[in-house]
Amino acid sequence: MKTKVFGSRVTRRKISVKGIEIENSEKFTYLRSNITHDLDCKKEISDRIARALASLTALERLRKNKSISLQTKLSVLMCMHVKHGNDKKL
Repeated sequence: MKTKVFGSRVTRRKISVKGIEIENSEKFTYLRSNITHDLDCKKEISDRIARALASLTALERLRKNKSISLQTKLSVLMCMHVKHGNDKKL
């Protein structure tokens, strides 16, 4: 079952629907963001930093590669810019 209870580490009452007990969840991912029962964002911040570093590392290899044309490099940069929700021109 996909339905889960969320909000605290331990629920005081067991919740069930049609006789099936609903599982308690301490954390979940929504739109690539990690949400925890205590709203601690340390894990979320470290995950975002790791994803950003991975993207920058990939871009660095692309930038240094002399066999890829400048036009292709710019196209990749524009795609990444739009992918991350930026609708303004570079």
